[in-house]
Amino acid sequence: MFENLKKLFEKIREEYSFEQNLRENLIKESRDIVFYSKKVIYNVHRNNLLDAEKDFNNLREKTLSFVKKFEDNNISFEKYGFFSNALQEYVEAFVFFEFVKNKKIPLKESFYDSEIYLLGILDFTGELLRIGVNNAVKNKEFFLLCYNTIVFLHDEFMLFDFPNSNLRKKFDSLKYSVKKLEDIKLQLEIKEC
Repeated sequence: MFENLKKLFEKIREEYSFEQNLRENLIKESRDIVFYSKKVIYNVHRNNLLDAEKDFNNLREKTLSFVKKFEDNNISFEKYGFFSNALQEYVEAFVFFEFVKNKKIPLKESFYDSEIYLLGILDFTGELLRIGVNNAVKNKEFFLLCYNTIVFLHDEFMLFDFPNSNLRKKFDSLKYSVKKLEDIKLQLEIKEC
C-alpha cells in the first residue's frame, strides 16, 4: 500500500540531501569570494597592486566557478541571499582595483544583474572616500579624481527613484561621502589662497 509513497520519500530525501550539501558548499565558496575581495581591497589601500592583482585573479576564478555551479544546478540566484552578497563584494573589489590601477570604472559584467552592480558600486564609493581622504594632502591630483568620481556617481544615482531598500540605504551613505570630500576640497582650496 505504501510502496510508491516510500519510493517517493526516498527520492525526495536524496534530492534534499543533495541540495543541502550543495548549499553548504556554495556558502563556503561565497565566504571565499568575500575573503578574496577583502584581500584585494586591503592590498589596493596599501598600494600593493601586484598582490592585489594576484588576489583578484583568484577572486575572479572563484567567482566564475561559483556562478557556474548555480547555473549548472538550475538554482535560482534569488533563493539564496549569500549569492548576491558575495557578488556585491566581488564588484566592489573589482571596481576599486580597476579604479586605482587604471583610473577607470569597469562596466557591468554579464554574470550578475544590475542591482548587484549598483550595490557593489555604492560599496566602492566607501573605499573611494577612504583612499581619497588618505591622499588629500600627499596626492591632490588623485584626491580630485576621487572627488570628481564620487560627485559623478552621486549625480547618476540621484536620477534613480529607489524604494526603501539596500540601494536606498547605501545611496544615503554616498551623500555623506560627497559632503566629506567637499569639505576637504574646500579646506585645500582655502590653504592655497
